[in-house]
Amino acid sequence: LEALRIMNESGIPYRVLGGGSNLLVGDEGFDEVVILTRELKGIELEERGNHVFLEVEAGLMLPKVVALSSEEGWSGVEELAGIPGSVGGAVIGNAGANGREMSDLLEEVTLYLDGKVARFKASELKFGYRWSSLKEMGAFILKARLRLVKANKEKVRKRVIDLLRIRREKHPLEFPNAGSIFKNPSPDLPAWKLIDEVGLRGYRIGDAAISEKHANFIVNLGDAKAKDVLSLINLARDKVKERFGLDLELEVEVWGR
Repeated sequence: LEALRIMNESGIPYRVLGGGSNLLVGDEGFDEVVILTRELKGIELEERGNHVFLEVEAGLMLPKVVALSSEEGWSGVEELAGIPGSVGGAVIGNAGANGREMSDLLEEVTLYLDGKVARFKASELKFGYRWSSLKEMGAFILKARLRLVKANKEKVRKRVIDLLRIRREKHPLEFPNAGSIFKNPSPDLPAWKLIDEVGLRGYRIGDAAISEKHANFIVNLGDAKAKDVLSLINLARDKVKERFGLDLELEVEVWGR
């Protein structure tokens, strides 16, 4: 909060960085100060009947919340197993998988907004596919309150293990990457299928390549540059637009020059 206050009062341009898992930074960098949230990793627990409420600070990594829930037998977040990044970033981008999104679990958020700390109930915010109104508010998440349900510990643990196995089989985790590059145009029309059908699976520019395993991932085979990744992004967009008349929308964020 002190860092944010200083930046706001001084007029120094800055960015707040969560886990950085869905981010592409330009080769020429950028001039803003970066404030890291990684020390915001506290977690508080409240049990109420069959429900468990977790007050999670924004810098805590989502996989740690999944692991804790798996150990304790708390259901709700296991469908998000394998999603990297911080809780704050996951809430702002409404991260999701396997039919579950962060907004399904969210009770309320604590924000830094217009120089003040404010709390909003989830019902006061808007959420969509990989989107939330928090992106347009210019707010930064400090904490998120999540609602989980007590369940059979072994069932929760098995579900997490199964989903992690499936993710390892389908996603190119053996190479550095920024996660899914494009949003899916619709639930039954995944971006990877469109990219695959225009013949770009495995296509390479420099050391950046559209993954052979999952065509909505661009992997770094050694010394890829951001410009190479951007060239592949533009190529995929152009080919899909030309063939299907669809505009692929970025899921990854691009910072800098």
